[in-house]
Amino acid sequence: MRKLSIQFLSLLALALISCSNMNNRTPSSIDSAPDYGSIFQKAREALVVKPGDKALRPAIKKMPEHEVVRMLMEENSLIGEDRANLLKALEENSARSFAPVKGHTRLMPPIGQPGYSDLKIFVNHPYYADDKLVPASNMIEIWRKFIMSAKKEIILNVFDFDLDVIAEALIEKSKSGVTVKIGVDQKNVVSLRPEVAALVEHMKENGIDFTGVMPVGLNHQKMTALDWSLPDQAKVLFSSGNLTRSCLDPEGDLKGTDPLPPESVPNANHFLTMKSWILANVVHHELTKTLDQGFLLRGRDYPLNGAYQVTGPGVDPNTLEAYPEPSLVVTFSPGGGMRKIGENIIADLIKREKGSIRMLQFAYSSVAVDQALLFRAQKDFQETGKFDFMSVGDTPFALREWSGFLGMSGYKLTIDKAKKTKVYSVDKSNPWVKGLSKPQLNEVRSKVYVAPKIYGNNWVKVAGKNTKVNAKIHHKVLATPNFAILGTSFNFSEGAESNNEQILVIRDSGLSKIVSGMVKFMVENSPGTVAAEAQKRNVTPINDGEDDGEL
Repeated sequence: MRKLSIQFLSLLALALISCSNMNNRTPSSIDSAPDYGSIFQKAREALVVKPGDKALRPAIKKMPEHEVVRMLMEENSLIGEDRANLLKALEENSARSFAPVKGHTRLMPPIGQPGYSDLKIFVNHPYYADDKLVPASNMIEIWRKFIMSAKKEIILNVFDFDLDVIAEALIEKSKSGVTVKIGVDQKNVVSLRPEVAALVEHMKENGIDFTGVMPVGLNHQKMTALDWSLPDQAKVLFSSGNLTRSCLDPEGDLKGTDPLPPESVPNANHFLTMKSWILANVVHHELTKTLDQGFLLRGRDYPLNGAYQVTGPGVDPNTLEAYPEPSLVVTFSPGGGMRKIGENIIADLIKREKGSIRMLQFAYSSVAVDQALLFRAQKDFQETGKFDFMSVGDTPFALREWSGFLGMSGYKLTIDKAKKTKVYSVDKSNPWVKGLSKPQLNEVRSKVYVAPKIYGNNWVKVAGKNTKVNAKIHHKVLATPNFAILGTSFNFSEGAESNNEQILVIRDSGLSKIVSGMVKFMVENSPGTVAAEAQKRNVTPINDGEDDGEL
């Protein structure tokens, strides 16, 4: 099998295969759209390895889920097959179906309806839109109203959860007859935070179906689906932040303090909401594998997968264009992007797009993304004489020894634990130092910023005592002129590949401009660059803290 390096914008062939076999479809109502509930259920039954599957395991593990879903959409008769016959049929078709590179399957909406609509973005700090400053959204109230709009069913997963107001909203819906299933990371959160454990018990006592997830890495997905079995009501929410005071409360960790210190702000986060029957079924499917007692998948238990594409308003879903505007591609780790999201989705997008690149990142350490950015820098400098890049990183993380932002600034951090010293120095072996001229490297350095001072570890006076307050740049976003990575839990890091994560890549130039406006606001309030901060710390060591904050 060839190396699984995708061509993000040249995977048209696979997308067209997915679509061309459905071009003769003649449905006229919701009843004739694909039965996604049955399709995804059948895919789960087929691809989850069971104790008695020793002989079948090699065949099952090589079948990408998105291709299996495509086959089930194309050949409805397979949905009625028992598992043994289904697996046999899938294996017989694998030669033509399972391409050696990762693609996506386009999920077809009912005729005359978009795959998603009413997409909205909410940000908990100001940002620029058309040079006008947009005020921060009240994230908790918006999420509460979203939950309260459910008519029949809710499925929700977050890494961390301590917001009473959201718990009470879920309880209210449960008592009204809505089915509510939620998941929170047990190993890294519930078992370590008594206040979360108490809130979980309260929800369970009031009828909520709760799963404490025991992931291999982190149960890091932050997403909600409502009413996936009601096509006219279904909605989804994708978030960068958890259901916690630190992530979402407008007053931050020191809420209730009088006077409230200005440094008490929430982590910088955003989320997306949209109406989408298809995406609600996708999220329900993915979270069922994690939260349902019949599955409880971990790590490599998750099937190999590529990605799913859903088209937006005004787009003919039968279009031969691989990435029409608006549309989005969504996948999940572990397993999605053929287990290489950093390389096969993020890095490939960077390499194949042209023009500006804007980033806001919490924890950035992906080697594949770093290599893609260097590739673009070299290419752009050669072709246009400039690299139109700008980024803001969470300050403590941006100065860590593994930081991609530190690396692209040409620096390394040497830590001497015995002497308790940290020294930043130019790394002559660094690919950015070796691959760019000095003026080019200096230009890149001038655009790699640390977060505004209000984010990070700060000490404030509360009732006459020094008290530490922490806030983070918690976004995981990137934008080019045509695409935006938003609504994503996936940090551009090596560790995210083994976590439970979601990532959305949206073809929407309007959303790209919003990301640029978010970056512009952060840059205007930044104290300076990563390079300048590194030099400063050599002269006046700053305690960047070991408290990394929320994930």
